[in-house]
This record gives sequence, structure tokens and C-alpha cells, in this order.
Amino acid sequence: MWRRRAPLATACAAGEASLFVNGIDPGYSGDTAVYGALSLVTRADSILVQEVCDYGNYDDFDFTGTSMGFGLTRDDEPPPLFLPGVIISMFGGLVRNIAGHVGVELDEMRQRIEPWYTDERIECAMATIEPGQLAAVRFAAVGVCGGVPVITVEHVTRLTAAAAPHWPYPPDGHIGVHRVVVEGEPRVEVNTHVSHPVFDPTDAGCISTAARAVNTIDWVCRAPSGLFAVADIPPTELIRGVMW
Repeated sequence: MWRRRAPLATACAAGEASLFVNGIDPGYSGDTAVYGALSLVTRADSILVQEVCDYGNYDDFDFTGTSMGFGLTRDDEPPPLFLPGVIISMFGGLVRNIAGHVGVELDEMRQRIEPWYTDERIECAMATIEPGQLAAVRFAAVGVCGGVPVITVEHVTRLTAAAAPHWPYPPDGHIGVHRVVVEGEPRVEVNTHVSHPVFDPTDAGCISTAARAVNTIDWVCRAPSGLFAVADIPPTELIRGVMW
């Protein structure tokens, strides 16, 4: 991790610049929502950060669709997401960050990937998926301590509600949810849904992703040079400028 941070930190120092990277997932669901849930427990046994979302209306096949392997068959070469270590490289930082904040020393990181291939034709904005092709994927980065998974960042991604019917769905008919579940004393579950009066909920998620960065511009511009995480920013500075 330091090998990745060091060049950025050096560049920030040389250019007297500040860098803050965030979004909704990765971002909000793996930091702010987690910290809020953990503040309500006296003991945490495990933490699950989960995105369960129907990507059918997400018209981004060229990047998201190909990287997740939508439309591939079992006999095709695996997509980038399925390659060894890719899930950990993308989402392992969230797991390690949470572990660092709660004082857990992880023994190892694991990744798991489960594809789902449809038996029927699925048509949606993302792509048209023929029988035998991949229409859903479930993957996770898992932090293990003492042989037990303690911090998990998981995505359940499907194309339309018809895909992978045995996997979890968002509650109350929503097409997506960013969920945090803390098993402990007491158990806490936080479900976050985004919507918009005009745009699709998938588009609303893109707006929220941008908002996490846009709302911190003033603070980042005032900050000294360096790299910053959400824990470095006063919570009220994350909401500056939202009432226009």
C-alpha cells in the first residue's frame, strides 16, 4: 500500500496540492456508513459492507459490463474482475482501512467470486444477454482474523431482477442498496437508497458518487498539502454547499 501512496504523497508535497478520493462505493458505504453503524455498538464481531444492485439500466457495457464479464460464457476467457488478486486490489483497501480504524490486525485477505449464467434471454440497457451467458456476479474482498472472516466488502450485481434469484435483493422493491451490517452487541443494519425525481436510481447513484467529492472541494482547497481520507475531514465539512 505504501508503494502506491508514496508517489502521490511526493507529488502533493512538490506541487503543494491536496488529494481526496471518495465516492459512494468505494467511499460512503465503506467509511461514513460503517463508522456510523459502529458507533452504535458496544462490541463488534463482524462487519459486512454490501452493495446489492441491479445494473440493468446502467448503460456502461464498454467498461463495467466487460470488466464484470456480462455476456461471457463459461468457456470464454475470464474477465478482468475474475483474475487473481483483482478484487483485493480494488476493494482490499476498504477492508484494511476499516481494520485499521477498529484496531483489528488481519491475518490474510481473501477474494471470492461467484458468476451466474442465465438460462433465458435478458434484454436491458447494459446489454442483451443470451442463454448460457453471464448475467450476474457476486464478489467480495474478505479480511480474515484467526481463520474467521471479520470484515467483508461484497457486491451482488445483476442485470434485471430475473438474474440470480437466489441471491440477496434490496428491500422494499428498490433496485439497489448500500448496506452495512455489524454483527455484535447489538446487531446494527444500515440500508442506504438513493433516488431522483427525474433520473433512474442508477443515475442517482452516479450523482451521489460525484457529490462526495464536490461537497469537499472548499475544505480540500483550504487543507495543507497531502493525502486525505474521510476520517481526516470534519463531518460538517462533508455537507458544505448542499443547500443551494
